[in-house]
Amino acid sequence: MSIRFKISILIALAGFLSGFIFSAWMMHEVIHEYTESVDHDLKMFSEEAERAFFEDSPDEISKYDSNKYWMEIYESGKDTPVFRTELAKRLTIAKRSSGHWNESVKVDGKAPYARQSRDGTSFFHMRMKELSHNGITYVVYTGAPVEYMRGELIELTAGLAGGLVLALLLYFGGSYFLAGVILKPVREINDRTKNITEKHLHMRLPFREKGGENDEFNELAKTLNGLFDRLENAFKRQKRLIADVSHELKTPLSVMRLAADGLQRKFDASGADIPEEDLRRLSDQVMRMDRLVKDILNLSALELTGSVSTEQVDVKSIIEVLAEDYRIIAEDRGISVNCMLSAGLTVKGDGSKLTRAISNILDNAVKYSDEGGVVQVSGRRGDGSVVIEVTNGGCVIPEQDTEKVFEEFFRVEQSRASGYGGAGLGLAIVKRTVELHGGIVTLENSDEKRTVVKIILPSA
Repeated sequence: MSIRFKISILIALAGFLSGFIFSAWMMHEVIHEYTESVDHDLKMFSEEAERAFFEDSPDEISKYDSNKYWMEIYESGKDTPVFRTELAKRLTIAKRSSGHWNESVKVDGKAPYARQSRDGTSFFHMRMKELSHNGITYVVYTGAPVEYMRGELIELTAGLAGGLVLALLLYFGGSYFLAGVILKPVREINDRTKNITEKHLHMRLPFREKGGENDEFNELAKTLNGLFDRLENAFKRQKRLIADVSHELKTPLSVMRLAADGLQRKFDASGADIPEEDLRRLSDQVMRMDRLVKDILNLSALELTGSVSTEQVDVKSIIEVLAEDYRIIAEDRGISVNCMLSAGLTVKGDGSKLTRAISNILDNAVKYSDEGGVVQVSGRRGDGSVVIEVTNGGCVIPEQDTEKVFEEFFRVEQSRASGYGGAGLGLAIVKRTVELHGGIVTLENSDEKRTVVKIILPSA
């Protein structure tokens, strides 16, 4: 669940709770006012009716709307009323010993002034009190129909409930919109941060520099930009260190290689007691280190390069020349190198870098093909692109490793790669070169015994 959605829910629930509390308080006040009003009317009627009764003028009670009020007067301890209003003669209402209560009464048209519900009942508010007159204690019950009040309260409750539901929706919609406006800088920071990788550490997050607009999101953007500055500088220092160390290693390696060659010549000339196997092993390791340093230098140069030249490069000519060179190497193992190249394979970029990248792919294809196998190189024009595919058989890459092969120093088969002197940098150089040219490179297994490396470059 997104923060925007959570904020919207919390604000909507807070608004709904506030509205519910206010509505409950308002309902309580309305009911209290209704009750007070009815109690006041019953008290006024009761006092006037009692005065008329005790003055031996019960007929005077009709002047006080006795048809609208229910009243019975009892002598204490007796069950037969000494007085009834016209409404009390029509309706029987259960009596209680409490001061105030509400009673639902079956009316069925017997009380013309009483509003009835659908089931023919009416709601009465009742009042009881005791009084003494001439030494006799009387119990007076009075009541008035308040079905209209209950109906209005039900309608008011329904209206308030509907209003609360509508308010909840409005709260949620409004808070969702406002949360979106408030969190817009976070979305911008998130979208921009996704694009800031080790290849694009120069990118920075947008922030406002206007006076007075220094909110938390602006401070967060500035803090993250400072972090990216430090990361970019650290990456640059690391790459420069690798490049400098590799460059410094070139001279001693050259000296070591010359020394190994000199020892070999002295051994051949004098027949000195130097094991030939040791000399060969020394020479191989020096050559391997020399290739490793050159690969590291090439990769470091590519990592430090932000762009490439935009000259016209004929990829078809590059592939044809490289294929001819690798045919000579492949013939020793009975491997065929076939080309199927379309015309117009032209891109914009650096010819030397593309030559090195394609050479690395062909080198791997020949090295890791079975003897007597076939290396197929194809090139065609796509939709605004140039597509190059190099297919070889004999070395199936596990599916979980098809993306890892483009990482630095990753080798699928350590023993086999070491036997060929590989250090795991060739395909890393290919990937970085292709990315600098705005393309993509992938590796997949076409079938059980064939591996395909595909390069897609924007056409010129």
